[in-house]
Order: sequence, then C-alpha cells, then structure tokens
Amino acid sequence: MRSRSARTSVALAVATLATAIACAARTPHESAIASPQASVDSIAVQLTDLELRRIALRATETAQTPSSRDVEQQIAQLQEQLRALPSHGSAERTVAQRVLAALDARDVALTARLREMRTMYTDTYPVVRDLAREEQLVNARRTELRAIGDGRDGVR
Repeated sequence: MRSRSARTSVALAVATLATAIACAARTPHESAIASPQASVDSIAVQLTDLELRRIALRATETAQTPSSRDVEQQIAQLQEQLRALPSHGSAERTVAQRVLAALDARDVALTARLREMRTMYTDTYPVVRDLAREEQLVNARRTELRAIGDGRDGVR
C-alpha cells in the first residue's frame, strides 16, 4: 500500500504532466495567437493544481518548507498573469469557480477517506489527523473562494 504522500505526489505529477502536454502541443505561432480564454484555461488548470498541492503540503507540514514556498511563489506568478489579462475580473471569477469545483471534489474524497480511516483508527492517529487537517484547509479555502464569487475579494 502506498503512503498518502506518495499517492498525492503521483496524482499531482499526473495533473502537472497533463497541463504541460496541453501547453506544449501548441506551436509557437498558435501560442502567439492563442485567445485570452485559452490563457485563462491554462492559468485555471495550473492554479487548481497548485491550490490542491498547497493544501496537501500545509496539511502534512508543521513549518513552511522550500517546496511549499515554491508553490506559493508559483501561485503568485500565475495570479499576476491573471491580473494582466484584459478581462481580469471575469477571468478571476472563472478561475475561482474552477478551483472551487476541484476543492468540492477533493472534499468529497477526503470525507469518504476520513470516514473509512475512522473505522480503524482514532483521531490521534497521524494519517487521520492529516486528513482532518486537510479537510479543514479545503473548507477554509472554499469559504474564501465563495467570498470571491460574492464579489468581496480577489483571487489570493
């Protein structure tokens, strides 16, 4: 049985690879004339991946590590790209909705996994504790993104 962090790493690697393949499939000419929507889609995919990675890292780490700082840095760069788009307001809402959908799906998976683990272990067991922490972080980020959808804030 693979460890939780190994499964998370594999899932994130597959998502990152899919994003890289989609971006690499464009010729230089196609990239130059790509529509703003394609750019929003690309940023949305990358931000979704990074948001999930950031939450997974925060759930299992007690202090900020180089990998979590790298993720934060990448998120900040993508958010700058998003703000540079001509229709940044609608683009931010689109990205927030997509990240929210991914977080909703992750929450469903976490709830099921947590329920399963609690049949075998107590809440003090490290894996259960990490899953519960990740669930809390997912719910907190979902609340933040819903506030964005209500027009109270920007993508952070």
